[in-house]
Amino acid sequence: MQPLMTSDGTAADIARWWKADIFINMTNVKGLYNKNPKEYKDAKFIPEISFDDFLKRVNKIKFRAGQHFVLDQSGAKIISQ
Repeated sequence: MQPLMTSDGTAADIARWWKADIFINMTNVKGLYNKNPKEYKDAKFIPEISFDDFLKRVNKIKFRAGQHFVLDQSGAKIISQ
């Protein structure tokens, strides 16, 4: 385990190490929203997004373990390389 590494990051690191062609992240988060649906009733579901746009969104969120986001910064950074 590395500093600032979460289970998403560890899974992505393992996929990279194995040179995987695909990365599937299993999560209890129902999907991507424009804001936290647990805090905002008017949060809008985003059914489709490019990975570049996803990276822009994920990088705006303050990093913390257990943040319950579709894929956290550490995992997204690793699979974007």
